[in-house]
Amino acid sequence: MNNNDDKMIPKPLDNYCETHQVVIDSNTETEDLAPKKGSSDETEVEELEQEMDVSGPMPLPEPSSSTKMNDNDDKMIPKPLDNYCETHQVMIDSNAETEDLAPMEISGPLPLPDPSSSTQPTARRRRPPPSHISTKSRISEAPVDPENLPGAFPEVPGWRQQQSSFTDSGELGFCSSHFGNRNLYTSTTLQLAEEGRVIDEMDESTSSSNRDGLVEAIPVSLPTEKAEPVSLEDTKQKKQQRDKTTRFRQLCFLAGGLTVLAAAGLIAILAASKSSSHNNIQTPAEGGASNTTNSTETINSPSVQLILPITLPESTTNTISQDVTISTPQGQAYQWLVQDPNVEQYTEYQLLERFAAATFYFATNGSEWTFQGGGQVTIVVDEDPNMMHQGQRPPDSNASLPPPPPPGEGGQHKQQKVNITSEKWLSYNSSVCDWYSTASARGKQACGPSGVLKELHLLENNLKTTVIPAEIGLLTRLQGLVLGLNRIEGTFPSQVGELTSLTSFRLVSNLFTGQIPSEMGLLSLLGDIGIQDNMFSGTVPQEIWNMSNLRVLKAARNSFSGTLPIDLGHGLANLELLMLDQNRFTGELPAILPPNLNFLDVSFNPLHGQLPSELGTLQRLAKLRAEDTDLSGVIPSELGILPRLIEIELRGNQGIGGSLPSELAQLNSTLVQLNIEKTAITGTIPSALCNIQFLQFDCSETLCGCDCPCMPS
Repeated sequence: MNNNDDKMIPKPLDNYCETHQVVIDSNTETEDLAPKKGSSDETEVEELEQEMDVSGPMPLPEPSSSTKMNDNDDKMIPKPLDNYCETHQVMIDSNAETEDLAPMEISGPLPLPDPSSSTQPTARRRRPPPSHISTKSRISEAPVDPENLPGAFPEVPGWRQQQSSFTDSGELGFCSSHFGNRNLYTSTTLQLAEEGRVIDEMDESTSSSNRDGLVEAIPVSLPTEKAEPVSLEDTKQKKQQRDKTTRFRQLCFLAGGLTVLAAAGLIAILAASKSSSHNNIQTPAEGGASNTTNSTETINSPSVQLILPITLPESTTNTISQDVTISTPQGQAYQWLVQDPNVEQYTEYQLLERFAAATFYFATNGSEWTFQGGGQVTIVVDEDPNMMHQGQRPPDSNASLPPPPPPGEGGQHKQQKVNITSEKWLSYNSSVCDWYSTASARGKQACGPSGVLKELHLLENNLKTTVIPAEIGLLTRLQGLVLGLNRIEGTFPSQVGELTSLTSFRLVSNLFTGQIPSEMGLLSLLGDIGIQDNMFSGTVPQEIWNMSNLRVLKAARNSFSGTLPIDLGHGLANLELLMLDQNRFTGELPAILPPNLNFLDVSFNPLHGQLPSELGTLQRLAKLRAEDTDLSGVIPSELGILPRLIEIELRGNQGIGGSLPSELAQLNSTLVQLNIEKTAITGTIPSALCNIQFLQFDCSETLCGCDCPCMPS
């Protein structure tokens, strides 16, 4: 037999047994590989048996025969002939665990074929393998060695192997019982690594000349073992357990990763906040405030750490903590104070004072103030700034404009120039007491002997804001707050009630709206309220009417409404000046008025009723103004006994009639102005009043006297 020819497969005579080289995988599900009755494989067996007439044992070639097998080829497994079974040439995996296999019993020596035989395999058409086995068997040309039976086959390197399944039935006999639990694999296309060629399946038939060389193998009875069945439920449970373990590991990995990322982010944020707290801050230039009020950099921190030894209100603390961009007045002031090189030298109140003043500076757009201080400036002030804009009227008022005030009143105040020397606001090298203030223009000192800020005066200095910061309430020792003639809008904060030392409160000529804070009524020391020329509205809180120490209440030219308390004189027992003109008060003029009242102005309000005769009890009354109201009746004669009365303004009250009381003639030495124009008064003006400097009346047929000739009756 030539080396290049196919090898011969011994064929059984009694029963056909398909012989395949099989490598069985113990981890693979098995299928029944035995040919089924009536199948194409069974038909093929019958045809092959008819073609072959083999009798007697199969001779094996001599070792010296020309048909000697190569050393690299596998050995041939004798095939059982008595019973039909699936017999496979099996290759044992060298890495698999070994088991004790019973040696195959062989009856007699194995004869080899005659080397002189010149029989050659008959060339025949190859048949395809059975459909259930798509493998090509590999037949060894080596002689059979009883000692090298299954369990001791040598490894063949380089073979390509493909897993094949088979049924674990007793019909497989030797193969299933001894190799069912081994790590064995079925070889589909087995390629020799040494030769690089594929050994194809031998022709399933041989020539009749070789029939005498066949070897008859004696079947070996070996014990069989069946693999323990694995229930589907156990498999599912194991799979579920593996899935749970996998998911648990994934969750642990994810949680660990998130924890690491969170820790890294927190560390980065804390590190950035420490550096940003010193870098992202508006630091004024030495000796003055910075012209930049808004920081554009952002602190990479969720909150700002408060480190100063001061106690701030909760609202202020929250504002500063959340101001990561340092854009609020509170945040800017706090950061400015942190950078103060002298911060450790101040007491807690001085720190609060500097913080409150700095907050006010940033809130009112301090960089655009007319004067910030730093050197000497000259300003022009009126002797009485609270009387300015006397002839103006709020745009929402329905009343007509009053006439120009008399000389010495309203917009014709005397003016004076005042030199002010001060330090610049937010200067680290100076006290708050030395910063710019107009207090000295009024003969006031900004600070007292203790160095605590007492007067905050910033008259006509271009202060602009929509909100006065609540931190103004931290200046608990402040006595005077004067912010007149600026452009401050919005409502005044209720924290004004915390200025318990306040005695003077003046916001004249601004753009304030809303109601007066009722907390102002808690200021027992407050004696002067000047809120005229704003846009306050609503009713005046009852707490204001009960301020017993209040001496001056100037609420003119606003939009207040409601009625005046009937016992006004009881609550405001020490009130000296009451200016309520150009509002929307209704009702009657109270009969009970403060006994020390010297100035009463209720003009341009829709008040009704009569002028109360109790006005005659006001021995200090100097000016009585009730222009353009809805008052009616006659002029009380009791006014003639007021020794200090210098002005009576009743113009525009068409409901007031009758004749002038003769008692008014007693005022000829004090009365300066009498205006009864556009009233219903009739009769003749007493000659004693003709010398009054400002006597104004409508000369008519019904009213005459002095320079107005009376028509003969």
